[in-house]
Amino acid sequence: MSSAAESPEGHTAEARAVDTPLPGLQLRPAQLHDAAAIAAILNHYIVFTTATFMTEPVSVDSRRAFIVERKPEHPIWVAERDGVAIGWAALAQHQPRSAYGHTLENSIYLHPGHVGRGIGTLLMSQLVADAQRRGFHSLIAGACSEQAGSLALHERMGYRRCAHFHEVARKFDRWLDVVYLERLLQPASHDPAPR
Repeated sequence: MSSAAESPEGHTAEARAVDTPLPGLQLRPAQLHDAAAIAAILNHYIVFTTATFMTEPVSVDSRRAFIVERKPEHPIWVAERDGVAIGWAALAQHQPRSAYGHTLENSIYLHPGHVGRGIGTLLMSQLVADAQRRGFHSLIAGACSEQAGSLALHERMGYRRCAHFHEVARKFDRWLDVVYLERLLQPASHDPAPR
């Protein structure tokens, strides 16, 4: 299905819904009504896991702002099965300094009942395609070293480990390591347009 999506401001979004090989699953741009599902999914990981180093649950209003304030080059995708949002993924600027303008970071979170079914791979593929289509040079991801599933997903999708920081975060009264991964999208000789 390739239906146009309305952005939160009411403009037709560049992104369109994408059918997937998984029955009943569709990827589509996030809309304001997804804020509650995005918050609920993220809050599970905040409260119970080391998949994020956020420590306080987020509000639905904060996720509405997260959706509304996105730039077109920083999309949020929702994985929807039979009308229910079961996961989401987003691209964001890696660092605010302008020299980093050709590098993005990704985030992917799935409802815990839908992990291990290929949905993360589909969302990641969509993010990579978006970044390539928009001419970005590289993607960065950070994950807690104990998040084996996330690290494996990134490596399957062509990311390589580039840094390991020891005991840089503290959550659940434990010191945690962070692994950074990168994926180059454009050859080094590619001369990008200024951002």
